[in-house]
Amino acid sequence: MADRSTSPILIVSGTRPEAVKLAPLVLELRARGAAVRLVATGQHREMFGEALAGFGLVADDDLGVMEATPEAQVAALLPRLVDLIRHQPPACVVVQGDTSSTLAGALAARYAGVPLAHVEAGLRTGSLDPHPEEMHRRLIAQLADWHFAPTPAAAAALAAEGIREGVHVTGNTGIDALLLMAARLDADGRLADAAVAPFAQVPRTRPWLLATIHRRENRGRQLAGVLAALAELAGEAEVLLPVHPSPAISGPVLARL
Repeated sequence: MADRSTSPILIVSGTRPEAVKLAPLVLELRARGAAVRLVATGQHREMFGEALAGFGLVADDDLGVMEATPEAQVAALLPRLVDLIRHQPPACVVVQGDTSSTLAGALAARYAGVPLAHVEAGLRTGSLDPHPEEMHRRLIAQLADWHFAPTPAAAAALAAEGIREGVHVTGNTGIDALLLMAARLDADGRLADAAVAPFAQVPRTRPWLLATIHRRENRGRQLAGVLAALAELAGEAEVLLPVHPSPAISGPVLARL
């Protein structure tokens, strides 16, 4: 067995939400003197790099794997991640949440015989939806050595599945990311001005409504209903809607709104 006592912590991620939620962890680990190797899978390509850049970070490795479906993403990533881990065994592998990149990273760690940590563990809906994210969460729970649950309820969900060892209630790193960004904006007036500039033309005489609707379960008929509701609400509020670049979302959004 390779000596991993001085090896880096390998963090596998690929989506914009993962970048946001893992950036505070990367920064904190490095501030404590830990060696961290951040691997980008390529699942969200440009969006992932843009999100990291907001925290002053770049990926150490970019696998550049972007597939159209979750199963294709996992299938393409798994052998590459296993080879990467076996070639340079890390102290442990860290994954976050429930994406295809997360599942691929978790499986790769297990196949390579490396300890696995799961950030944002234990979230459950109690149903098969969202699919496949709920399935990913449950599968990763069976693979991980350490489960970092954001809430006591998440820890209780793990316990209900028989997982009680290695569970730690930590809070959600998304809140850490929010606080980090708020502190940066407070400390840097130019950065704050740049952040608000895109919204300078949005009237402040009415309430603002922020909506994100890119989840897979919102697509199809559900998406049409959501867009109709937002169109109606636009009569009373300024609707701020970041449009996900996926054609399944951006097409209907731009056509309806």
